[in-house]
Amino acid sequence: MNKKILFVLFALFSFMASSVEKVDYQGFKYLSLPPSISTNSYKNLAYHANVENLHSNKSRDRKIVLDFCGRIVYGSAWNEELKLGDTYKFQPWTIDLSSNFNYTERQRIFNIWRIVGDAFPHYDVTTELLPDWDINKEYASDPKYGARVLITTRHPSKSIGSLGYYDSFGDPKRNLILIFAGNLDDQIKNIADHIIQQVKISIGEKGE
Repeated sequence: MNKKILFVLFALFSFMASSVEKVDYQGFKYLSLPPSISTNSYKNLAYHANVENLHSNKSRDRKIVLDFCGRIVYGSAWNEELKLGDTYKFQPWTIDLSSNFNYTERQRIFNIWRIVGDAFPHYDVTTELLPDWDINKEYASDPKYGARVLITTRHPSKSIGSLGYYDSFGDPKRNLILIFAGNLDDQIKNIADHIIQQVKISIGEKGE
């Protein structure tokens, strides 16, 4: 067995061993994933200048919102579980600390969106910052709902790459997924892998 295969197996074992299923203050289960190096192969990088309004299937009712722009969070289960207070401002994702996305950041956003869109062909994966009422399931037969994936900078604990609730798609209090891109080396494949894993468990699919 060559060194490359051993490295991949070790990375996968370490990733799975460090994944932690937790139960929050109300008894709901969520997954804390550690930082990881992606071993997946994706298509060659592409670039798109307008990354603020990308849609993979705009006509679809079920939305996966990729939010790179930062957000003030209130009324979420994370406010209580992470002891963030009544409101908490998650910073926008950035590499160069600028308030505007540069070329490299736009390239990465476009390719993260493309990879996640390919993983969920029956959903609309979008970078449009849809309001909460477009992704919160307000009543049992509400056809329009989804999840918001907030891609932010770093978690104070370097051992956390992402956080997300199980079976939370459309749940107004728990459909926010947190991706700490700085802890994932701000790399496209690492970030995309975490998004895909967390969205799968939010939908109710088995994560990989």
